Amino acid sequence: MTKAQIYFIEKLDESKTYEEQFKENPLSIYIHGDGYPNNGGVLTPLWKCVKMFLEIRGYFDEEYLIARVIQHLANKRDLDAWFPQKQVTGIGIVTEKADRNYIYIVTAKEIIYWHRQTPEDIKKQSL
Repeated sequence: MTKAQIYFIEKLDESKTYEEQFKENPLSIYIHGDGYPNNGGVLTPLWKCVKMFLEIRGYFDEEYLIARVIQHLANKRDLDAWFPQKQVTGIGIVTEKADRNYIYIVTAKEIIYWHRQTPEDIKKQSL
């Protein structure tokens, strides 16, 4: 299982580390499987959902965006044949650092992500 945690921070503060900003804004989505970025993982559906939300809504609305992302990812899992337990989404809301392989930060302009074992290898996907 490739686990992930997705944080939502409208605008990053360059004077602070990501971890410091997570403490200030601790609400995040925890994903218990398919948390890797590519090949059927979370990045593509996350990117599509956030991009569409920002285009339709017109601004970064954290509470509604988090709810929409959860619904979108859960719907995707319902359609995936590999996930036989449809009563369980494998998606949750957490307020503390979870056991995760990948960390994602959704901002108003991009999605930033990295593997926990290589935090120096940060990747960015523009919205």
